[in-house]
Amino acid sequence: MEISDEKFDLLVGKYSDKWWRLNNLYYIKDKHGKRVLFKPNIDQETFFKLKHNKNIILKARQKGFTTLATIDALDDVLFNSFFEAGIIAHTVDDAEKIFTNKVKFAFDNLPLWLKTKRKPNTDKAGMLRFPNNSAISVDTSYRGGTLQKLHVSEYGKICAKYPEKAKEIKAGAFEAVAMGSEITVESTAEGMNGDFYKMCERAQLKEGSALTPLDFKFFFFAWYESEEYRLNPEGIEIPDGFTKYYKELLDDHGIKLDDWQKAWYYKKSEEQEEMKQEYPSYPEEAFLASGRPVFNQTKLARDIKRARLKTFIKGIVDDRGLTEMKDGPITIYKKPDKDHAYAIGADIAEGLVEGDYSTAAVLNKNFEVVAVYWGHIAPDRFGSLLVNLAKYYNGAILAPEINNMGISVLDTIKREKYYKVYKREVKEELGIDIQEKIGWHTNIKTKMLMIDDLRAAFRDDVVGINCEATLREMMTLTIEDDGNIELNGKDRVVALAIGIQALKQATITGEHKAFTPSNSLVKDTTKMSVEEKIRHYNRMAKK
Repeated sequence: MEISDEKFDLLVGKYSDKWWRLNNLYYIKDKHGKRVLFKPNIDQETFFKLKHNKNIILKARQKGFTTLATIDALDDVLFNSFFEAGIIAHTVDDAEKIFTNKVKFAFDNLPLWLKTKRKPNTDKAGMLRFPNNSAISVDTSYRGGTLQKLHVSEYGKICAKYPEKAKEIKAGAFEAVAMGSEITVESTAEGMNGDFYKMCERAQLKEGSALTPLDFKFFFFAWYESEEYRLNPEGIEIPDGFTKYYKELLDDHGIKLDDWQKAWYYKKSEEQEEMKQEYPSYPEEAFLASGRPVFNQTKLARDIKRARLKTFIKGIVDDRGLTEMKDGPITIYKKPDKDHAYAIGADIAEGLVEGDYSTAAVLNKNFEVVAVYWGHIAPDRFGSLLVNLAKYYNGAILAPEINNMGISVLDTIKREKYYKVYKREVKEELGIDIQEKIGWHTNIKTKMLMIDDLRAAFRDDVVGINCEATLREMMTLTIEDDGNIELNGKDRVVALAIGIQALKQATITGEHKAFTPSNSLVKDTTKMSVEEKIRHYNRMAKK
């Protein structure tokens, strides 16, 4: 049925409401292979109505976001001229299926008045280009001009299985999207160490804050929000382990499951080993380490939820004191208390824009994190910042890591004549004499000591961590098969662990009278040898 341009324009004007079009013009194949009119489910509708120009979706399986993305993008190219939309899949096979079974199927089942007027000029594998100079393509990457809409499907799997492809997508496809245009990245979880995890982490930390066009908005869609994940509980006996898990969901996260949902989850777990990854109940659960985590993951998830409710101010501290500013690099949870003494642990980076971050954690005498600095800064300037931060917090003990660029930081601290610096005892290379040196030195022995102490302090609720980002870093720490714990990129965790060592020293030596040796980590070790100290701290960590 060929229609005139005037008639077509009238119809386009009549159907100008995009949400109406998405609910009435497009057909899809359902999960049973049947042709049905596309009707967005509750998750799809929620996302569509709340989305930002940049979005990241962490989800349970089979939520239908790729289907929504194809229909949404197809609608844009049909009803807008000079509009380019791209969809990226994680395998060639998936790209072909998305194009054939979703894009082409939806186009082939359009109303005749629309399909005939938008007969593609180009109809080849992976691309439809229309007479209005708009196009939609599906591939495993994007190479071309400027995009107005990009959807990346299963980015977590791409990051885990094809890290080089993930870099190409981020450097190429992301950069092809015009400023203010739409990017959506969606995936189930696939471990903690890829870019998808990092993007989710950054987006979660911005929840509740005003977002710029360059910020990603975080969305999470749990398994129990889908009506299809239900099973008649009659005759199904739920084991004690699952009953305990359901109770934890209610007590710790406010998630109340009905009997049908509990039955489905239990029975599904019999065929799906990675339930928490594939069907997460809350965001942190999706990324729970499948290996040997250093810290209790359930406790971390609870503490993250608590930390998100903490109030804080942002600012910068210089020789004049604290200046509050919206985007300041220092996050302050508690200002100095005149009756408290403080210690500061610091992890020093090179200060390069693309490198690791220099980090400082300020702890009070109760082993509570009251402030955190995290940013790119030259080592000498970081030394000055640490001195100002220490003076602001009642003359805190400074414990800078002296490895690599830490020497430059220490030199600045010396030049500024700040003398409350952590002292470590070391054996001379020749002989048994012990001498004091300043600053924290990380090596094989001291790394395990400080992580074991942090683990014990966290387990026993000795340390209070108000910083959500620090807790999220702790979630990614795992013990490798050879027993090693990789700390690269764990800047906040390192700073916190060093800060605890400084507090221990202040408590033991009595340098700060305000410290009280009341926690399980503290014992007078001043007369112990280095080996005895290490054994002592390791014993304490195992309690």
